[in-house]
Amino acid sequence: MHKKFGFMLGELYEKAGDYDNAHISNLDFIKEYEKLPSAKEVQKRDDAMLFYVSGDDSTKLGHYDYLIKKYPNTPEATKAAELKTKILIKQEKFKEALEVKPYLSKDSPIYHQALLGLINKKIKNNKCEAINSYLIQINNFTGIDDKLKAFDCLYNNNLYTQAHQVAQTMLQDKNNPDYIAWLYRDANTLNALGKYKESIMAIEDILSLTKNLTQSKYDDILFTLFSNLAHLNAKDRAKEIYGKLYEKFKDDKRMMQVYSTLLSWEENLNNSSIIYAKNLLMLQKQYDSKDYTPFTEFKLIEALTKANDYQEAYKIIQELIQEKIDPIDLQKAFYMKANIEINLKNNKQALESLQSCIDISIDSSWKTLCNQSKTLIKE
Repeated sequence: MHKKFGFMLGELYEKAGDYDNAHISNLDFIKEYEKLPSAKEVQKRDDAMLFYVSGDDSTKLGHYDYLIKKYPNTPEATKAAELKTKILIKQEKFKEALEVKPYLSKDSPIYHQALLGLINKKIKNNKCEAINSYLIQINNFTGIDDKLKAFDCLYNNNLYTQAHQVAQTMLQDKNNPDYIAWLYRDANTLNALGKYKESIMAIEDILSLTKNLTQSKYDDILFTLFSNLAHLNAKDRAKEIYGKLYEKFKDDKRMMQVYSTLLSWEENLNNSSIIYAKNLLMLQKQYDSKDYTPFTEFKLIEALTKANDYQEAYKIIQELIQEKIDPIDLQKAFYMKANIEINLKNNKQALESLQSCIDISIDSSWKTLCNQSKTLIKE
């Protein structure tokens, strides 16, 4: 009789409109008789009572919010949260759907579905910066419509570890029509992560796969190859790659970094130093950049002076002291200017240059040299 009346009690409360007591009675019966088939029947009846809502989506959302609040931390609240999330996904209110996460079960597939919906929508609308915090929450990119674009969002925002993980997943299938595109991206990511040898291996695969192409949109991977070799101090091979870069990209802005690296390796300051420096200054002028000033001018002046081309060196140093450079660099520039003027037999002008160096208030080794040189000229 206890089982019979317990089975009926929830239904009686429900018919009387007392849904709270109906639910409590149903739960009591399910707990006590969980192994009986009738427990499943009561569970089904209870679900129908709690979660069936007639009306529009707004009415349903209101009911699910009520259940979440009424039965916190229960399976009922979790199910209501899932039903609420499904409606929000259908309405493409993905951000609101993601806010339901605290009420969902751990690793809920419905939450992952909302994540993918938001990511796809943002990528489609070219709002990359708005999705990185969501991209890093997923391990499986299968549901993302434009995977290459999703990768680029991660990479362009310096999320290299996550970008590399995505690329590695996509590179599992060598028959993928975008295989080279993924290899190209992975090579750049490995370089950014400091995995230079692995990056070189990926680049060698790219060059092998594109070797029969007269021109490839992936040719600029040579810049990454040069960078890898430079970091590994493989100077001879890097200089070989420079030749290919000059052939294909001599007017490319990225060549400035290549020339800067090559100049930093030049210890003897010969004709190649003059070529690198002049090419770099030409690109700086072309792109209205001062990123490599005064480093480049100093290298060029030293190389020209060594080649006894004092007139051209003097022209460069006169232009340099007009630039807005660091005070210590300006002291160095005046010191170098004075040395050139001494070689041009113009000691009076050299004394003025040295005095200009001394007048700069910053104390440095260059100021000390300027003082000493001034004394020597006077003697």
